[in-house]
Amino acid sequence: MELLAAHAPALGHWVVDGDDGRLDGYAAVDAAGGLDLWIRPEPDLAAVLRALVDSAAEYHGGRLESVLPAWEADLCAAFEALGFARVQEVLEMQIALAGRIAEPRLPDGIRLRPFEPDRDARDVHAALVEAFAGSDERVAPFEEWLPWVTGDPSYDPALVFVADAAGTVAG
Repeated sequence: MELLAAHAPALGHWVVDGDDGRLDGYAAVDAAGGLDLWIRPEPDLAAVLRALVDSAAEYHGGRLESVLPAWEADLCAAFEALGFARVQEVLEMQIALAGRIAEPRLPDGIRLRPFEPDRDARDVHAALVEAFAGSDERVAPFEEWLPWVTGDPSYDPALVFVADAAGTVAG
């Protein structure tokens, strides 16, 4: 197992390259200590997690936090073995949509339009910061948030919208 700097090492991104040449894990840490990671199921979970957390801790030097699925008992136990403590439980919800979706009914004065990063990014980021103020959720600083959103391989500008109220981002 070899730890490699990848993607944007100056911004706190790492991969763990497995013995078989396959990617065993990936981690990114933001300025607030938010730790996002992915670990392939087959490798030594504890060793891969230790390598990624050690790198993130060395880079960040402060408190680290991550959101884990509670049903992944092995992953939760591996984090706890490294000294992480459960702070709260987060509920993940989903719905299977079938058939035709009804047109949205927007409040008077609100219209949907495509998200334009150059025009909207700062206002959308500010709205997120305001929406999550006082909660345990964190929003990365703007300089980290925007590349995280628009640089994600799943980012599709045709699927990102802004709720606009007379030229002001409402959501």
